[in-house]
Amino acid sequence: MDIAKIKIELEELLQDLEQIMDKRDLEQVKYFIGYNEIKLAVETLCEYLSEDEICLNSTITNKINEVCLKLNIEKIYWM
Repeated sequence: MDIAKIKIELEELLQDLEQIMDKRDLEQVKYFIGYNEIKLAVETLCEYLSEDEICLNSTITNKINEVCLKLNIEKIYWM
């Protein structure tokens, strides 16, 4: 698992979500990324998306799924 590559993928994903997510939520996720808490950042991101019932297109959903699989994040967080 290449954490640096996953970190870049996650940052690109956050750019895709800027128009549909709360700015404070995004900042919290970025905060975790800044401290290399990548898994926590992704779990938090998924939690925010679920709590806010944000509708995602298939491209963003696939990106989230790919990152979660690479990080071995339990499916309860992202399905």
